[in-house]
Amino acid sequence: MACKISGQFIHHAIMIRALAPFLLIAVQALQPAVAATTKPVVQFEGCALPLWPLPSLRAEHSGVVTLSYLIGADGRVRESRIKKSSGHAALDLAAQEGIERCSFTPGTENGKPVTAWMDMQYVWTLEPDDPAVIAKKTQEMLAAAERGDAESQYQLAWSYLEGRNVEKDEVQGRQWLLKAAEQGLASAQAGMGMLEGKLAGAPRTEAAMVWYRKAAEQGDASALFVVATSLMEAEKIEEAMDKLDESADKGFPIAQEILGGMLIDSEDEDQQLYGFTLLQKAADQSMTGAIVKLAKCYASGKVVARDDVKAAKLYSEAAANGNVEAKIALAGFYESGRGVNKNPERAKRLMQEANEAPTAGAAAAGQ
Repeated sequence: MACKISGQFIHHAIMIRALAPFLLIAVQALQPAVAATTKPVVQFEGCALPLWPLPSLRAEHSGVVTLSYLIGADGRVRESRIKKSSGHAALDLAAQEGIERCSFTPGTENGKPVTAWMDMQYVWTLEPDDPAVIAKKTQEMLAAAERGDAESQYQLAWSYLEGRNVEKDEVQGRQWLLKAAEQGLASAQAGMGMLEGKLAGAPRTEAAMVWYRKAAEQGDASALFVVATSLMEAEKIEEAMDKLDESADKGFPIAQEILGGMLIDSEDEDQQLYGFTLLQKAADQSMTGAIVKLAKCYASGKVVARDDVKAAKLYSEAAANGNVEAKIALAGFYESGRGVNKNPERAKRLMQEANEAPTAGAAAAGQ
């Protein structure tokens, strides 16, 4: 059966056919324009901020560093440069390496990802404390100390001893510390031990050890560590190791680092694993020596599976904190491209910094 097409339909079809080129142009005009070129973009959401190097933090260094990154079409950093320094080499390197570990959206040309350079700034800034808030807290602390609160006495003592928010006064500082110690506050007793040792010019005089032992009996972690070292010197090894382990268990980072370093070299696998755990805990408290020991484990595959990327990251963290051994090791990684993008220029700079450090000879000898 033939299909009958109306004249009106044919008329509309002819009109559409005639207008087709213009309709195509209109549809294209409604579509979003594709940018010819876009620059790479850093994705900070899933990226840890660069770690502030401890020496720089203590010295209250701050500044703005301008960095250049070459981002591949896969979003990975191919190369990076310091375009303008913050004025502090440690801050520059920490920002440069920290951001290198971030993810990036690659740049594009005509909608396709390409390798491209991008510039960015990283700001290291310290927020100043409000003087009015500080003054109020100091007055409240003084009032509580005068009422006999041992913890406030302890805090006020260190404020005077270190000149924190008050004029430095070692006599008043010692008096307040003694008041807190005589009330049985373990941390104050450990503090008195330290002051006694400082006055005598020797850290573990008998007068100092009296206070340290009192604090250790109450479980003060720092005092336990001092007692452990004293027992080591007296060659009471078993008792010393017990105290050292107790100090480490209570979270004292130096004890964790030292005991962890001793156990990691043990022949016993369980002790090695415990030592590694202690080193991790010490590293979490920014103990640079522990960070270096962990880096060595990852670099050599000792206790854990070898991971050059993880080793390089740890060496970088320790190097930013001024550790010479870490700078030398990290220079080798950059020279060979092990765990990082090969960068002979950065390797050279790290070696120069290491050689200029006072302990460079000792560190190099340990390699």
